Amino acid sequence: MPELRRALERELQSKPGRSLEIAGFRRAAVLVCLRSEGGVLRTTLIVRAARAPTHAGDVAFPGGLVEQGDRSLVDTALREAEEEVQLARESVEVLGLLDDTPSGAGFIITPVVGWVRGAPHLQPDGREVSECLEVSIEELSAPDRLTCVGARQIGGRSYPALEYRLERHLIWGATARVVQQLLERFAPAGGLSA
Repeated sequence: MPELRRALERELQSKPGRSLEIAGFRRAAVLVCLRSEGGVLRTTLIVRAARAPTHAGDVAFPGGLVEQGDRSLVDTALREAEEEVQLARESVEVLGLLDDTPSGAGFIITPVVGWVRGAPHLQPDGREVSECLEVSIEELSAPDRLTCVGARQIGGRSYPALEYRLERHLIWGATARVVQQLLERFAPAGGLSA
């Protein structure tokens, strides 16, 4: 899938993610990990632990709030992925950013798209993350997975309230909007075929 990786990188570089500012919202970043396994393109999602300080039980991308030592939003996303699922930052090639996405909890999330080299053994930290999900992009893009259940006002703007239904999990809120952005970026990059 090197052709798909290069095409997606070109797409992300030609149309960089748009930055968003909303007064009172805190900055966060997530790592949208992509990797090829047996010719199947996958992304890594996590299930927040039941005792996680925020978003308990939610499905999300690895990520979290910007901390004082972070050099950039990319650094935040890579640090959080290391902490939450033990994904070594050296194994991630950053391809670009998607548009900032606000959450109803008062965060502005910057999605960092990264291509993971090799087949890392991801391990949930157990404190904030209870499970790692390896989901194929093809499964996420199946027409019966996505439902729009209305709209949500966040920071004075209206956003679609999306849900992606997987076999055992529901992706909703800001994470669903990030998934939608990612899938929309695949069309100009040549779709899902390698």
